[in-house]
Amino acid sequence: MITEALQYFTSLARTSNDPKLILDQEGIESPRSATYVIGEKIVDVPISKPPRDHHVGSLEDLIALANRFGFPAVVWYCISCVWLVIDDDGHRCERAAFNLELSDTWKLLKELRQRRTEFDHKSFCKLLRIDLAKALPPGALLEIVRSVSFEAGTVVKAKVTRQMESMGRDITSAVSGERDIPETVTLLVPVFKSPRLINDRYSVSCAVDVDPERGTFKLFPVPDEIERVEQLAIENIGVALGEGLNNVNCYQGIP
Repeated sequence: MITEALQYFTSLARTSNDPKLILDQEGIESPRSATYVIGEKIVDVPISKPPRDHHVGSLEDLIALANRFGFPAVVWYCISCVWLVIDDDGHRCERAAFNLELSDTWKLLKELRQRRTEFDHKSFCKLLRIDLAKALPPGALLEIVRSVSFEAGTVVKAKVTRQMESMGRDITSAVSGERDIPETVTLLVPVFKSPRLINDRYSVSCAVDVDPERGTFKLFPVPDEIERVEQLAIENIGVALGEGLNNVNCYQGIP
């Protein structure tokens, strides 16, 4: 009995000395320090500052933030994001980021290249008139396509040209219009829709393919054109960083 009693009183003493967190009247902890009751004492324990994890709204804001911290901060950039690593010589957990969002038109061109979507006459006109409205000069392709009609017939001989393809020996499908449909067109497209970067437009060479037999159209970037333009857009971001950063190194890649 005596031993059990001593153990009980010892446990009470230990329990009374266990730290007890004091919350404010609304039951919320302070973000700067934690207040504990240890025995009969009140102790304030400072809370460590969390690592910076900022998300800025423009490339200019990220440059300004990088210049604020200076060396040893480092900037990294790629097609999807620009990062500022503030403590590059430390744990590299202090960061700020500017996310690069692709424009709607650029996403469309990448989809057209991948899927090689086939459009009927009405859908193709809609594509040119609405989805690519700001990418094509007026009259460059839309007005030509609008006047197109497809014809099918039987001939003795057929010459294979851009607008007439031999279907067997006797069957020929043809495309007629006021002007010839160009084999390629150049689109002026923004790669990014992020603030201010949406004003930077790049020339993209696209192929125009017509199927007279089916009466359909295809429009898609020529091979390697997407990669070429994306790399050019990334390089232009690097140029802007190089011109705006003071005593801060920048690299193309991912930290």
